Amino acid sequence: MPLSVHIQRTRLGLLRVSRPARVAIGDAYAQIFIDARTIELTQQDLCAQDCDGPVPLDHGRFCRKRALGLVIGGDWHTKVKPHQPKQSSLYQALEQRYHGLADWDDTRFIEDIKAIIAAGRPTWNKCRTMQDVADRCRRADQLIASIKTHGFRVTSQPTRVNIGPAGDFIKNGNGRHRIALGLITQQKIPVQVLVRHSEWEAIRRRHAAGDQEHPPHPDLL
Repeated sequence: MPLSVHIQRTRLGLLRVSRPARVAIGDAYAQIFIDARTIELTQQDLCAQDCDGPVPLDHGRFCRKRALGLVIGGDWHTKVKPHQPKQSSLYQALEQRYHGLADWDDTRFIEDIKAIIAAGRPTWNKCRTMQDVADRCRRADQLIASIKTHGFRVTSQPTRVNIGPAGDFIKNGNGRHRIALGLITQQKIPVQVLVRHSEWEAIRRRHAAGDQEHPPHPDLL
């Protein structure tokens, strides 16, 4: 187990004792498989006032390391916008690559990337040069090949989501490629839940105690 994971598990264990309502039940590191179509929202920039107490943020999003497993109330779930990956040129490029319809250089996505790099700005996972872009294309092709051969599997770099009061999935920043490929292939994708709203966690705890009234949901134990 990596040291960082051991430290985080220890921290969550201590917090579970001192403030049990602040930590979600179950294994914080577990990944659940969900329909990519259910990720209809993406988190917008947050501040401390959006939450019901101190919370670790990183560039306006919940910190993917220090916020893992936390239960947080407040209005943070309202700071969202629609997640519409099918409208992006990245989605179109991945769809073309998955079905073998185009080389990367023939996609509008790479045309846009070249223009951004020519302007001296980093883009697409911090690419700064065309060699960086070529390497990133190769990794994307490797992901596509893996999905074609094995389907989606639990990964060391899962898509991170938050869950709102009604059980709605909210993209927390990363995961564009896997979400897009989940839509393209119509396969379920693995996600790791960072933060759960306190109202949703109350439903999870009632369900774990035997209340079966809530409709099926992949995050219910």
